[in-house]
Amino acid sequence: VPAGGRGADEVLASRSEREDVAGRVRVWRRDSTATEVVAGPPRTVRQRGLVAPPPEGWSTVRLDGSPAEAAEVWSTLVRATIHRLPAAVPRAVSLEAPHFVEADVPGSAGARPSPEAAVALRLQLAERGLTLVGDPLRAPDGAAIIGPSNRLVRLEGE
Repeated sequence: VPAGGRGADEVLASRSEREDVAGRVRVWRRDSTATEVVAGPPRTVRQRGLVAPPPEGWSTVRLDGSPAEAAEVWSTLVRATIHRLPAAVPRAVSLEAPHFVEADVPGSAGARPSPEAAVALRLQLAERGLTLVGDPLRAPDGAAIIGPSNRLVRLEGE
């Protein structure tokens, strides 16, 4: 049994799941059932089916950055969505300059969730072999969510 007490079948299953999620994240950067490419300028990928404005208590924010930064933020939000984790909602990412990501975040995004809510979120992440870099945001109901500036990282050993 490898370090960490995981058998070969479990390691293969984890690797297969990571590859599947990586492929699904790539799908979110082109026309698909989840997203649509909108002509620019700039050419943008938008999540299908989102209503404007966002739900009560939430607002849409725009994060400007380099192409790599925009891709990383988008990837984090999409991965959280694919894993059905509580997170900011990815709205759009630009595919050309100026590079940005739009996401819906809770109105109380500056406040920290309760320690219990943060622990619950970290447990949800750990069950999926992920960890969160940065502090989660607080949703209007007090729940902890992954913000657009957070990063989802694989746990060591995977």
